[in-house]
Amino acid sequence: MSNAFCEIAIDGVRLTHEDVVGEVGGGWRLLDELLERTGIDFHAKIHLWLDSVAAAVPDGLRERYAELDARLAVGHTLAWRTVTELDRGRADTVLAAMSKWYITEQTCEVARFGLELRGLDGLLTDPDPNAPDFGRIERTLRYAPTLTLASGTSEVMLRVIATSHLELP
Repeated sequence: MSNAFCEIAIDGVRLTHEDVVGEVGGGWRLLDELLERTGIDFHAKIHLWLDSVAAAVPDGLRERYAELDARLAVGHTLAWRTVTELDRGRADTVLAAMSKWYITEQTCEVARFGLELRGLDGLLTDPDPNAPDFGRIERTLRYAPTLTLASGTSEVMLRVIATSHLELP
């Protein structure tokens, strides 16, 4: 699996005033404070990780799998609520922070579940022919903690929630 970065150039696209999200010239603030914090992209990654092991879940771990799946469903709902409010012109940085925090905090739980399911073989990397799921569990274990840092750390999200929504000092 490649970790390459790409640049995409879009040329000749015409937009109308209706296509503008937020204030004209306020795109970076909107991206920084809200769009990256909806949790939609984080949720998609985490759910893919959980889905990738679904067929291998034995009866003894079905309840744990269902619990994680339910938590991700809650996160999905929260993320879409954030996006819906944004689309309606009601940008809510606190709701975005709640969504981002809740969803990314699930990442390590899902990664640990994958390791619990696969055992020590889950630590094998992609080049190893014995690595289950082409090393996905090992990659997930390495990558999961970074999601709690991206687009604002979990601690920053909790501070936004506490100081803005709960009106704590």
